[in-house]
Amino acid sequence: MPAFGDLFAMMTLDIELHKRILERLHERGVTLAQVARELKRSPTLVTYVSQGRCRSRPVESAMARHLNCDAAELWPTRYQKRGDK
Repeated sequence: MPAFGDLFAMMTLDIELHKRILERLHERGVTLAQVARELKRSPTLVTYVSQGRCRSRPVESAMARHLNCDAAELWPTRYQKRGDK
């Protein structure tokens, strides 16, 4: 099993994707803070998920729902089917 630091290193920081998500949410009048309140999660967690620093399926799903898409469309590498590379 990888050490915690190794798991953190495996996550890919993607600030450009984060910016696109923020822009799309803003167009719909939604903020990351609203998503956090809706899920009763910390705003930091929601930001980290959007940036690619960590994963949370409930957060990913909520952001995708607000953007009228699937989480796999926002983060395709996170939702690869087994056997896909």
